[in-house]
Amino acid sequence: MCKLLLYLTYGYNRLSKDAFRASLAMFSKPARQHALPRISNETELVNYMGR
Repeated sequence: MCKLLLYLTYGYNRLSKDAFRASLAMFSKPARQHALPRISNETELVNYMGR
């Protein structure tokens, strides 16, 4: 899928190809990162919803 996307990208050239391949090597394993909770209690929720 990523390689197909690379060839369908507008403005694709050798520099972008090399950069894309380098990024695939660096980030080969998918990662999941969970966001920290933005609201820690009910009071903060009420204040946030009041905006």
